[in-house]
Parts: sequence; structure tokens; C-alpha cells
Amino acid sequence: MNLKRLVLLGSLLLFTLAFLTGCMESYTSFIIYENGTADVTFTLIADLYMAAEESEVITYSLRSSIMELQTGYTYEKEIRTVDDYDYVYHTFLSKGPVDITNHEYITFVQNNDGTYSFIMDIPKMVESVTEDTDSLMFSVDITLPGEIIEANTTYIEGRRAVWSIYKSDLTEDLVLKAIAK
Repeated sequence: MNLKRLVLLGSLLLFTLAFLTGCMESYTSFIIYENGTADVTFTLIADLYMAAEESEVITYSLRSSIMELQTGYTYEKEIRTVDDYDYVYHTFLSKGPVDITNHEYITFVQNNDGTYSFIMDIPKMVESVTEDTDSLMFSVDITLPGEIIEANTTYIEGRRAVWSIYKSDLTEDLVLKAIAK
């Protein structure tokens, strides 16, 4: 199974359960190299008391049904306390760089002027949101081969940019963009 199918299946499972419980979010990190490969980390974060069981079901479903997760990723589970709340973190970390150049939702290229462009398309996932519109659903964290000079996010630090995607953002197509030199 390739990376795009893995991301799509994982996203569908996560968003379905996250919308049902409202007590989970995910974090995806890409450390992208010049050759179009990336170290990928995917973390599902669940409230220990409100959604731990659901998060166990999701991670088991992902691990048991996606062969690439079994062979190409390590899995770790830990409980962390953040601001006096307990959370369970389920983390999948690629065992080596993953090719992202053939990804349906990600475009990464080195331009003729030597800059690097990163674009991630996030399709509309819900028709409308009437409650919990400010609930954080997931974050996307990228590190590019050069210093980021432009991105459509407020968090840019050196080679790194982070986007926070809220429930209300998912009512329309989103495009995450960054340019590095």
C-alpha cells in the first residue's frame, strides 16, 4: 500500500471517530529532504478518560489492516500529562524516508530558481459544523530542506512550518503552502 492510501485510510478513520467523540486530534510531521523523501510521524492524541478505548480501536485497526504500517513504521504508545489533563499518544514513525513525490495530496518540488515548494491539498470533509467549531482536529508540521520564506500559516520558524486545522476549516477545501530557499 502506498503512502497516499495509508494517509487517506488513516484520515477517514480518524475523522470519523474524532467527530463522534470530539476528544481526539492527530498530528502529522514530515521532515522533507531535497530528494523528495520524508521521515513521517503520525500521532493520534486522545483524552485518556474520554477516548482512550476508541483510540485503541483506531490504532489496532490501522496496524492490523495496513501492511505498510506493520513493516515500514514503528509504533509507540505513551501517556502524557499536559496542563493537568492526561492523554494517550499513539505514534507511528517511519523506519526510513518515504517517497512523497507520488502522493495524491502532496506536491513537493525543487523549482528552477533553487527554491522548494510544498503544497498539501486537504479536501472538504464535512458539509457544515454547528458545534465545537473551534475544536482542533489535526496539525501538520513540515520541515523543508531550506529556510521557509513564505507559507500560509502563522507559525514559521526557520525550516519549519505548522498548520493547525480546526473543525470549521474542514467545511471547505484547504491548501497548505510553503516555499523555502
